[in-house]
Amino acid sequence: MNWRALTSRAARTPRGAGPEALTWPFGAALAVLWLLSFSAGVWWVAQGTVAQQRNAAVARAELLADNLSSGIEPLLASGELSAVRRLITEAGYQQTLTTCRLELSDGRSLADADLDKPQMTVLPAQWPASGSAEAQTRVINNQITIDRPVPVPGGGEAILTIVSELPPTTTTIQPMLPGVGLVGALGLVGVLVVYRKMRGRLEVLTLIRGALRDAGEATADLSALAVNPGWGPEAAGWNRLIAGRQLTDQTAIEQQLDALNAHSSGGTLESACDGLWTGMLLADARGRVAYVNGAAAASLLMDRDVAVGMPLTPMLADETLAEYVEQVLSGSGPGRVTHEMQLGYGSETNTLRVTLRRLTGTGGMVMTLEDITQQRVAESSRHDFVSRATHELRTPLTNIRLYVETAQEDGKDDAQLRGECLNVIARESQRLERLVSEMLSVSEIEAGSMTIRRDDVRLDQLFKSLEKDYSANAKTKGIDLRFDLPPKLPAVQGDRDKLAIVLQNLLGNAIKYTPEGGKVGVGVDLSATELNVEVRDSGIGISEEDLPRVFEKFYRANDPRLGDITGSGLGLALSHEIVRLHGGELTADSVLNEGSTFRLVLPIRAEGV
Repeated sequence: MNWRALTSRAARTPRGAGPEALTWPFGAALAVLWLLSFSAGVWWVAQGTVAQQRNAAVARAELLADNLSSGIEPLLASGELSAVRRLITEAGYQQTLTTCRLELSDGRSLADADLDKPQMTVLPAQWPASGSAEAQTRVINNQITIDRPVPVPGGGEAILTIVSELPPTTTTIQPMLPGVGLVGALGLVGVLVVYRKMRGRLEVLTLIRGALRDAGEATADLSALAVNPGWGPEAAGWNRLIAGRQLTDQTAIEQQLDALNAHSSGGTLESACDGLWTGMLLADARGRVAYVNGAAAASLLMDRDVAVGMPLTPMLADETLAEYVEQVLSGSGPGRVTHEMQLGYGSETNTLRVTLRRLTGTGGMVMTLEDITQQRVAESSRHDFVSRATHELRTPLTNIRLYVETAQEDGKDDAQLRGECLNVIARESQRLERLVSEMLSVSEIEAGSMTIRRDDVRLDQLFKSLEKDYSANAKTKGIDLRFDLPPKLPAVQGDRDKLAIVLQNLLGNAIKYTPEGGKVGVGVDLSATELNVEVRDSGIGISEEDLPRVFEKFYRANDPRLGDITGSGLGLALSHEIVRLHGGELTADSVLNEGSTFRLVLPIRAEGV
């Protein structure tokens, strides 16, 4: 190495002005960057705090308005205007509201927190026409104005208006100022300390900077980056680094690839990698396959013997994944990328999660592949269940509300109508109770905490209750429902409530999926040790593809005729688990468009009883 040339080249760099010329712009930029970042952070925090407090004030005002309107409505319905006026006055005083009043749609005031304002003393005999007022919230000039319509049964509509002041901005920011000032001063002191430390240690950095500039102008040879070792241990260490780097660059990749190939052919590592259920593939810096385990070869439909040594990108069926591979290998993209893709295997399509990661040193890449098909199917099933369960919950609640209103309005003088409304309300309440019970029971199944309480179950009473509950429903649909029971039914050991859930699900499904004019039959057969129950129907049936999955949670058959038939997809899964806990068996046979038969087998006496 020509140290004389290096010394003369380093001497061309002005030693006295070098470090200072290098560090003071950096120190100034650091101070400016700190001030800008600190100022932006203070402004952002202040704005966020103000916005948060404003939103909280609006939320409190809306909650107050909703609570007031809910409390006023029954008072107006019972004609207690004085109680309404007292409630308005107390709310305006306690909550320090600018305005709190209740007025009719024509502007006349029923109650006002401002006692100086004119107010009506009694409710009007004739209410003005409703203005169909809507709930509104407005924030104007630091004031929150909220309007809430209050319907009066048998009357008209009143409007509750409250006005509240927003908290001033200065009260939000002012407590922060001392702390902000202290943090800013400490930050500036830290910047000055860092700057002073850097000035004393960057002498050799100036020389290295000059050497790098000369190397860029003259030659790409790494020896041009060496500096005069007389400038200190940093310069000597830099020269040793340059000397070793030249040799390393020539041999590092070949040595590491040789080591990788040796490990891959060693037997133990290859066997371990082949035993992984997660696919793994290694590619070198040129994008060629260096190793692929069995799971990856199966996922990507590769021949392992042919793939090793071949370019990886042309073998990938997903264009987006191929682009990510090129970016990771070239270093033009992130060092780690995760991508999901769909691959077809005959009639099935699987979802793969592919993770790419660049290997430091070799410039190669590792690819891992994970099959997440079942995870995506489960997520889709849960989303479908949430949608169906929401509909299932909404329907009985809507019916209950409508029939309650009908009983209140039209059933006062009509006992028959009132009785019909109560029957519908009771039926829908039972339906809602069953649905919620199914959801809770499925949660117990998934947690493994479902248990049964064994006791004597009177089968004659159980089937008599079923016949009574479902005969009216079957008659309404024009379905011939028949129970074929032996003269005497024994008692069995089990949980009566849970066995009732099983029979209700089987019989309810049979009636639900049987069209008008069809037949549903319940048959019971006894042996010395077993109880056999068959629920038969002449309904729409289940296809051969869907039949093996009827006892899965959240699953519903892919039949367009089910679009108008409600169901949560939980009943049969819950029934199957209950029967299993009783030591029995629940099976299904079906022919599409001809009907289905569900068979329940239970031991008459529990083991050990």
